[in-house]
Amino acid sequence: MTLNLEPIRFFLEHTSIPYASNVDIKYKTYFMMGGLCEIFITPSTLIQLECVLLFLETNKLKYKVIGNTSNLIFVDEGHYSILISTINLNGLKVTEQAIEADTGALLPTLSRVALINGFSGFEGIEGIPATVGGALFMNAGAYGCSISDKLTEVKVFDRNEQQVLILNNDECRFSYRKSIFREDNRYIVLSAKFYIEKGCKDTIANKMETYHIARHSYQEFCYPNLGSMISVTGDYYAEIFKKDKVYYLLYLFLKVFFRNPVVKFLRRKKPHSSELNYLLKKYFERRLKILVKNHISNKGANILVNDGNVSAEHILSYVKLMHNEIGESWHIENEVVFDF
Repeated sequence: MTLNLEPIRFFLEHTSIPYASNVDIKYKTYFMMGGLCEIFITPSTLIQLECVLLFLETNKLKYKVIGNTSNLIFVDEGHYSILISTINLNGLKVTEQAIEADTGALLPTLSRVALINGFSGFEGIEGIPATVGGALFMNAGAYGCSISDKLTEVKVFDRNEQQVLILNNDECRFSYRKSIFREDNRYIVLSAKFYIEKGCKDTIANKMETYHIARHSYQEFCYPNLGSMISVTGDYYAEIFKKDKVYYLLYLFLKVFFRNPVVKFLRRKKPHSSELNYLLKKYFERRLKILVKNHISNKGANILVNDGNVSAEHILSYVKLMHNEIGESWHIENEVVFDF
């Protein structure tokens, strides 16, 4: 059954809320994949966002709110009815007690606002290409810092009650890469408030620089990618290869030979895991009889990469394969968005 979208078009036009029809979202997504979106809404104020959400909920129209899409995989074959992008809702405000951020504000920008004002505790999120809303959704973090650490309250739209509420930190039920927003789609983040602590600007900047350099040493930054696809701590290559004694011994040999301090120093300008990736492909082919068809990042096998030739089928197969081999106790970070 074809969805009647004329009511939302009429509403958007008569409220002057920005939108476009029949948008190819492929190059609007972080992973540079995606199909056609019938209505792509880009509110310019939080009031506009609240009005759109209220209209859609009242009229029971399906939609999805997106930010920088740095953890979302849209498929080229996909057909999407209504997407609401928060990318224009990027306001930031500094007060005497807090930093207030709209849902579409980017974490690198938030961390730099904290830096120039001498506020510590935001250094670890500098390299995460997420919006505040997306980061709160999955409690994003790195280097011992999570977006929830400094959070005091979140303004949300309650889809059940169709009203705006304020949730405190405890009510958001944060844990490692989880939150109430991820577990229950009842709430949509509108804005957030973070408490501040004064620190030394030089110390903060040095930490940010250290983390930035380290991130580029193990994360892909050439091809479009979504970072780590599975939230796993430790050596995931070891987790996979330990299931086979021969491959585990080969892995240990390669690790000793290519990951010792001397080789690391020689490769410091262009570190990679090509040897381990080659062994992993052979492991999949010979032990599991599976041919990996998608491009694997040289930085690590836990990174999804779009080299221009990847398909949704290849991606889904690879994510499932890696998840099974690493262990299903670790959850998948990336979300695949299908038709709606």
